[in-house]
Amino acid sequence: MPSWWQMTLDWLGRDVLAPTIAPAFKNGLGFQHPQANRTLDLSGVPVAYRLVRCQRRSIGFVIRAEGLEVRAPKWVTLSQMEGALRERSPWILKKLQETQQRQTASLNQAPSWGPGTVFQLHGESIVLRSEASEAREVIGAIEAIEAIEASQTFKTKPVSLGSWPTWQEALAARELVLPKHWECKAKKKAEDPLREAVLNWVRDQSQDYFVSRLNHFAPQLAVRWTALSLSQARTRWGTARQDGAIRLNWRLMHLSPDLIDYVVVHELSHLRVMNHSPQFWATVASVLPDVHQLRRRLRDSTVP
Repeated sequence: MPSWWQMTLDWLGRDVLAPTIAPAFKNGLGFQHPQANRTLDLSGVPVAYRLVRCQRRSIGFVIRAEGLEVRAPKWVTLSQMEGALRERSPWILKKLQETQQRQTASLNQAPSWGPGTVFQLHGESIVLRSEASEAREVIGAIEAIEAIEASQTFKTKPVSLGSWPTWQEALAARELVLPKHWECKAKKKAEDPLREAVLNWVRDQSQDYFVSRLNHFAPQLAVRWTALSLSQARTRWGTARQDGAIRLNWRLMHLSPDLIDYVVVHELSHLRVMNHSPQFWATVASVLPDVHQLRRRLRDSTVP
């Protein structure tokens, strides 16, 4: 029987005693969100989920790759919320299982990268090439010589013959031709050096692109961003602070431009409204009317 203190907290609808980190499950059973703050047994299956108290009219269940997130109004008690979870337990467990299976299949089907490997850039398929065709080598050599001669004339830094292309060049050609000594972009003991080198190239390309999109949308939202940093978090596409600092996941470069724009606008909108209230979503929709469709597509997106 729960203690009088726990029953009092339930009556007040508060969750202050919830653990900040959910306990680990024995034998790997159950589902655990990396930011879980509550755990509940659903039909014999332990589920550690993230509970978020917010301004909304009903309890919402969100299932992503990282697990279950429950978004509940502040006035709903824990007993009411857990009752809703148990009522929807068949659907919740089914969706968690399906999501876990998709993630496992994706990992098991990912072979080591090599020439011919296809990866996504701005939602388009890009093929890795170990070397350019003979014609391209001739053209490239001529262009490199001309660039060097021009640099000597104007006393600028010579162009490197083994440089990586820009993301625009790779996207236009639908292929990424690996330069000589591409392995310099990967750690010496990397499990898959080529994969790491290519993803590091994607990360390097993301900075300027994100800046251009932030500068494009900030005036439309009448906000001013102050700093940009990159992340590679598996559970978050971006964050925004009140001081105007924006953090974006460089893996967004794998997704289509409209989904990247959605995340950029989402974070910029937080500089006006620092929550997910109706006012916030109205702010996002003022720039991107199809916000809800974009949001659903982003939830279903996966990246290398």
